[in-house]
Amino acid sequence: MSTASRKSPTVGAQFTTSLKILMQNMMTCSAHFVRCIKPNLQQNPGNFIGDFVNKQLSYTGMLETCRIRREGYSYRPRYDEFMDSFGLLAYGSKQNIEPSRATCEKVMQVSQLKGWLMGRSKVFLKYWHVEQLDKQLRRFENAAIVLQKWGRRFLAQKYAQYTLDASLSIFVGASVWLIFDVCSR
Repeated sequence: MSTASRKSPTVGAQFTTSLKILMQNMMTCSAHFVRCIKPNLQQNPGNFIGDFVNKQLSYTGMLETCRIRREGYSYRPRYDEFMDSFGLLAYGSKQNIEPSRATCEKVMQVSQLKGWLMGRSKVFLKYWHVEQLDKQLRRFENAAIVLQKWGRRFLAQKYAQYTLDASLSIFVGASVWLIFDVCSR
């Protein structure tokens, strides 16, 4: 009786179950899609036909996707990623800054950029925001390079002065010894 009352799952139920499992797997990872574009009809290397490639990009929706991402918020880092990259702009080299909405907002206010948004866990930036933030970071990098250059110059001058003093001491000592040796004969 127990075998007769148990029904085998229908094709629709099996499909629904496998679809749920697939969706759970896809939600746990970050999916990236790869589109293959043929460079020419013969697929020969080194032969690139621009119109052929443009048509493929247009048909696959890649050009439209790029346009939409450019108009929208194409860069969406989490608060911790954002602070790792750009926290220096507002907080200097402090190491114990907690990534939060408030700390990320302070970075954006210090950078004086407009048009960004804050989400619950991410900062929403347009493509040109990232370029401007990188440009502001380059000022710090250039200042660090100048400081390193002056530090190396100072150390090189100290070393040169030390070797000059040491060689003068040796020269004076050798001269005195030669004079003493000549006079004692």
